[in-house]
Amino acid sequence: MPIPTELFATLMGRLATDNAAGSAAEAIRLWQTLFRKFSPLIGPLSAELLFVRSLRAHEAVFPWLPRVGPGATRTAFSEFERSLDSRTAEDIVAANHALLSTYITALADLIGMRLAVKFLGTAFADDTTNKKIEE
Repeated sequence: MPIPTELFATLMGRLATDNAAGSAAEAIRLWQTLFRKFSPLIGPLSAELLFVRSLRAHEAVFPWLPRVGPGATRTAFSEFERSLDSRTAEDIVAANHALLSTYITALADLIGMRLAVKFLGTAFADDTTNKKIEE
C-alpha cells in the first residue's frame, strides 16, 4: 500500500511558495511536525536516523545536502536547516520531495504503511485534504 497521492501532494504543497525563504520555513515546519509525531512512536534517535538515511540516499543528486557522520556536534536536521539558507525554492521543493518519499518509505518499513499513513494524516489533521483521505 503506497502513500496516498493526495496525502503526499498535500505535504509537498506546503512547500510551494514564491520564494526560497518561505519554502525553507515550510520545509522546516513540515519536518518538525513529522519528528514531533513519530519520535514518540519510534524514538527520537530512530526518527533522526531515518532522516540521516534519507539525506544519504540523495546526496549524489543534491550535493548541497549536509553529510552528518558519527560524532557530529549538531543533529542532521539542524545541519539540514542551515543548508536551506542558500538554496532556491525549486531546490528546496525538489530535495524535500525526495527526502520525504524516502523517509516515509523507510518509516513504513518499520511500522507498516497503513500505520505510517494514519500517523501522517493525524500529524497534518488540520489540512482539509487529509480529512477527506481519512473518511
